[in-house]
Amino acid sequence: MRSYRYFLCLVAITLVMMVLADTQPAFAPTPGEVGSPHPSAASPKPAVGAPNPMLHAPPPLKSFMAAPINLMSTLDQQQCNNHGGFAGGLACKAGLPNGMLALVWNYCKGCHADGFHLYRVDGGQHTPVSIPANGTSVTLALLDVPAGGFSGKCYVVTAYSGQAESGTSDAYCIGGGTVIATATFAPQHVRSSGKNANYDGIGSASTTQESLRRLKVGYYHSVTPVGALHNPAWDNWLWRGAAYFDVSSLKNKKIYSALLHLRVQTSYIYQRQGTSHTFDEKNVISDDHTTSCAAKIGTATSYWWTYSTWIAYSIVSSHGQYVGPDVAMDVTGIVRTWVGGAPNYGLVLAGETESTDPHLGADGANLNWLPTVCQTEYTNDISLEVKYSS
Repeated sequence: MRSYRYFLCLVAITLVMMVLADTQPAFAPTPGEVGSPHPSAASPKPAVGAPNPMLHAPPPLKSFMAAPINLMSTLDQQQCNNHGGFAGGLACKAGLPNGMLALVWNYCKGCHADGFHLYRVDGGQHTPVSIPANGTSVTLALLDVPAGGFSGKCYVVTAYSGQAESGTSDAYCIGGGTVIATATFAPQHVRSSGKNANYDGIGSASTTQESLRRLKVGYYHSVTPVGALHNPAWDNWLWRGAAYFDVSSLKNKKIYSALLHLRVQTSYIYQRQGTSHTFDEKNVISDDHTTSCAAKIGTATSYWWTYSTWIAYSIVSSHGQYVGPDVAMDVTGIVRTWVGGAPNYGLVLAGETESTDPHLGADGANLNWLPTVCQTEYTNDISLEVKYSS
């Protein structure tokens, strides 16, 4: 009986020890975690082999960079200076008349950036356009004409600092009036009128006129003493040339420049020897192909191509003779008046002197009856080149 009770005690003790070994207090440290806080229910310990979420944290946000604003084109020289400095102004002065495009924009004052990037974005593209790296002080880009011209092309600009880049500016798309275009006009009518006055030295004088369907400009003053008293016999020719260009397509356009292009064919020049009063054919250069004797230019006052008499005109400028053979005469002011609504009867060219009096030479100066000649015939390579914008 005693042994049976002993056996029951051993069984009870064994059961208690088994229960105690299988049930640990909530605050008891697990093996290997002595001194460590017990993981909370909200933050369970990662299983062996599971990825550590701290190794896959999102990257830090990039610093904000302001985007450029007010992207636009300009044809204004002062705006080029404001956005590009002295060098930018010079670039515009040289490039704009040749059809280049000047883009300008603004960047916030005090914003830091290393420079700007320009992109072409028409048609869904995002193509970089090469521009100089000039920091943020230069907010100007001068672009060469792309294939097909600028019309319909769209651009955006961004700021950058190192590898970071801002968002884009608003897109700017090019219209027809944002660049300087060039129009070249051929003449619709060309004519020259000549007027002659002569005197034989002994009392007989006469006058005559001629008309040519080509461009001839200048004067011919021949003086030869005759008789015992050396009375002067003289022969004077004057020539005016005219060309009419229809520029009505440029009405109300902004005109930047207009050049009349001519080419010398042959000039007839007299090289006076000393103060001789006698016209000597040996002193004539008849194969000069560079001197342009058209020294004055003005506007006609009537439809000269409908008649054959002397061409009347109003003088605009006296620029003197040109050295050719290719000549470009500035007629910007005249063309501006035409496109602004003034009547257009064409351009008229005249020589330095137009006096038929043998006593008078250039601008009425007394030449002491000396012979003088400057007379040019031009080729039919005549054109008017106009640079304009809408």
